[in-house]
Amino acid sequence: MKFIEILLLTLGISFDAFAVMTCKGAMLQQIKKARLVQIGIIFGGWQVLVLLLSNFIFTHYIGDIILSDSINIGILCKILSVSIFCGLGVYMIAKAVKNKFIQERRKEDLLLKEIFILAVITSIDALLAGVGFAFLKIDLFNSLIPIILINFFSVIFGVYTGYYYGYEQKTKAYTVGGTMLVCISIRVLLNTLLS
Repeated sequence: MKFIEILLLTLGISFDAFAVMTCKGAMLQQIKKARLVQIGIIFGGWQVLVLLLSNFIFTHYIGDIILSDSINIGILCKILSVSIFCGLGVYMIAKAVKNKFIQERRKEDLLLKEIFILAVITSIDALLAGVGFAFLKIDLFNSLIPIILINFFSVIFGVYTGYYYGYEQKTKAYTVGGTMLVCISIRVLLNTLLS
């Protein structure tokens, strides 16, 4: 898998955090830049930590058991990876279609405890993505800086998008992120079948 595909998959997954933070940004009376940096570090940092830890643990400890060099096992692992990324994409598109209504109410500020809880809840996508990358035998530590930046800025842009354009933008974020994940999954599947 090429470096650009890793970044696009990471970006697709980060649209979930972007959508959640869009809803939070829509409720703010004013954006405080110092708090926004804290939120980006907490939320984006947690996403990156879960993504990297799940990838590392699966690759170096659990994956050794099933990720042998056998051709059949290699194809199976790629298909499992495609299933994970495609499943995440379909799930995000389903969230867009469902378009859950959110009661907007102005808040003075976002509580860091609330942000951390949201980060933990949304990190399930990152956990699965880390395992998906491990199935493809991709060590994400080589792409650490871009992954951190993507997650950090997706949180920041999500807050600003919600603040200026409202929570409805979450539907577009889920659609774009889900579509990216499904498209890249199809590309990986085709590369696997044609190689």
